[in-house]
Amino acid sequence: LIGKDVFYAYAYKGDELNITGLDKNADNMWKVNAGVVDDGTYGKVVLVTPKTVTKAGIIMDNKSRKLSFKCGLHEAAKTVSDGAVLKVSIYEAGNKKASYEKEIVIKPDADFEKISIDLKEYKDKNIFIVFEGEAGDNQNEDCDWIVIQKAMID
Repeated sequence: LIGKDVFYAYAYKGDELNITGLDKNADNMWKVNAGVVDDGTYGKVVLVTPKTVTKAGIIMDNKSRKLSFKCGLHEAAKTVSDGAVLKVSIYEAGNKKASYEKEIVIKPDADFEKISIDLKEYKDKNIFIVFEGEAGDNQNEDCDWIVIQKAMID
């Protein structure tokens, strides 16, 4: 999966993404509240909403790599959502405690933010990259549709 869109490539292989909190009858245009979706505005993206967790396992090679992606609220949600939080965590295989955690606060009027995470400490290790959605400051979950574009390991 090095050099490919991590979550899309994982789903494309025919494997199921590990998704906690999945609702296959969600009240939105995709009819799901998390996972890889084909969106007319952004193309194939990872969708995360409050109380959902999307996880993919990655076998790292022996090179220094970084994870990069863009994230923000879906354009159709910006007039309704009060904002959301995307939590990014990295776990080494066999560990229950994350070795890396970052919270990205997404305001409804903000543009997509480019994120880059150094993965050099994970050379030759098996890791799990986890995206978790949470409601914004007011804890209102309406239209908190977090879109993650091109989660790439390069």
